Amino acid sequence: MRRTAVLLSMLLWVASCSSPNGNTRRGDSGPTRARVASSSDAKLTYWLGMPRPSSHEFEVKILVEGINDSQIDFVMPSWSPGRYVIYDFAAQVTGVRAAAKGGGGLPVERIAKDRWRVTRRGPGVLFSYRVWCNFTSGTFSQLDDRHANVNGPSVFMFVDGLDSAPIDLWIDPPAGRKWRVATALTATNEPFRFAADDYEDLIDSPIELGNFEEFRFSSGDVPVHVVVHQASRSPNSPTQELVARCQRIVDAASRIMGGLPFEHYTFLFHFGIHPGEGDGMEHRESTQIISEGALDQPGVLDDVMDTAAHELFHAWNVERLRPVELMHQDLTREVYTRSLWIAEGITSYFGDRISLEAGLIDRPAFLRGLGRWITRMESAPGRSSMSAEEASFLTWLWERRNPRHDGSNQANTWVNYYVEGAVLGFLLDAKIRTATQGESGLVDVFRRMMEDEDLMREGYRGRDFQDAVEAVAGLRMDSFFERYARGTDVPPYGDILRPIGLVATHGGGPMASAVGVRQDGERIASVRPGTAAARAGLHPGDTVLRVGGKNVGGDLAKGLRGLGEGTLTTVTVRRNGREVTMPFVVRKAAPSNWIVAPDPNATEEAVRLREKFFRCGVPR
Repeated sequence: MRRTAVLLSMLLWVASCSSPNGNTRRGDSGPTRARVASSSDAKLTYWLGMPRPSSHEFEVKILVEGINDSQIDFVMPSWSPGRYVIYDFAAQVTGVRAAAKGGGGLPVERIAKDRWRVTRRGPGVLFSYRVWCNFTSGTFSQLDDRHANVNGPSVFMFVDGLDSAPIDLWIDPPAGRKWRVATALTATNEPFRFAADDYEDLIDSPIELGNFEEFRFSSGDVPVHVVVHQASRSPNSPTQELVARCQRIVDAASRIMGGLPFEHYTFLFHFGIHPGEGDGMEHRESTQIISEGALDQPGVLDDVMDTAAHELFHAWNVERLRPVELMHQDLTREVYTRSLWIAEGITSYFGDRISLEAGLIDRPAFLRGLGRWITRMESAPGRSSMSAEEASFLTWLWERRNPRHDGSNQANTWVNYYVEGAVLGFLLDAKIRTATQGESGLVDVFRRMMEDEDLMREGYRGRDFQDAVEAVAGLRMDSFFERYARGTDVPPYGDILRPIGLVATHGGGPMASAVGVRQDGERIASVRPGTAAARAGLHPGDTVLRVGGKNVGGDLAKGLRGLGEGTLTTVTVRRNGREVTMPFVVRKAAPSNWIVAPDPNATEEAVRLREKFFRCGVPR
């Protein structure tokens, strides 16, 4: 009954809100923030409604009480933690209104693209708006006839100055649908009422409503909730195997890290959801993982578990131990750090380690994965010009996270800090194992940092991470970090890996055609300098039509397959609305794959260290 009374009260206030027409205007100059003075008496109540799911519009209301400020700014985030892209979520906001607690509309002034200002009269302000959401991912939100999925930054505004105030959240599911709710937010004695410690807690807890499957298990004394949302469920869907694997990776991560950092955890899985994209996003006590494919499709289960292991390790790395620049994030503009290769890349390495410890992959598969990481790093066209730290710093410009656009040359100039960090994490692990006779590894660096109250409270700088590595290894690492993290030198793989009984060899795999293009369907997305395609005069934006006069279905590599070194053929493309045919001389590339494998000539000591390396410090 209390829930009904609160919602009716809010709705009555909204009915008296002023229309934005004529009362909302953009400031004549840049906005001056009206930051509310934080007060222990401040009270925030959020209400999330979805009365018409087919409209894709959530209705949000925010009640602000217990403040004395005359002006209040309501702000929509421009980006979402963990996804370093300016998305301007305010673009989907409409129907902004405000009302006073005693009744009567209040004027709303839009003073910036993401900021609305209300002048308060009376003891409280009720602010309301609609936000359009129709894309399932780790960043955006979706409301349709099947479900509601909420990623907080794309739906919930914040009150400037009240970031640390506790929040009472009421959720009103659409009538007649019998939707249930799943979230890591703190539940109350009301079925659709939740408590958040503050705004960060609210937006760090994705919410799913619908008719999903759910399962529960415990890892030690920690309860784990698995929620599975499938667009269409096949009788052969391996849901039970998915849950079993979740338990295996949680147990494995606990063994590796010496316990779990959370009191409860939630996996939110989505399969076959459209519109949407394959994705994964970490949160403090949960993760959300999306697959465009159905769970029973070949390879999908393995793929989502690989993502789940990565996101789970984020519960330590980023969600609790994070770069200092990400400790108090301004969600209205870019936040720069040079440590994403640590936060994301090394997390990728530990994701593989968790999968190995869980028995989801065996040792040969683990080593093949390390070889693929090295191959991707060393074959990147931008490898010699961009470091892991620079790629971290410039993530806001990384095209793969932003909408594609013509004219970009990033494919030839940028590197992936996920890849760079995974390789550097592997090498640091090997160096520490060697220096400590196998008794310590990279996992001990994270354990050590998490025992440092200052780092946990204030965040770490790149130098703090290096100091922890040096303390665990017992040796200076200036040259390693200067040359391979801040610089672009190629690491001496043999020298680093041989002491732990491993070798990394370059040149595995068959000879391949050195086409030198990346295609997006039939269209050429980029051309790598110095390759056969560049010499022939192919351009980004060209649409491939024919090779040697034969239709190849837009696939240039397919058309060149089987042609020998030095063969002269022709390539026909459509460029600027007309066909262009050019000579093309086939060139073969030396095999570029890197292979990591046990050293057949390893000494007895190296074999012992290799075993320690595989165990990652977990006692047997």
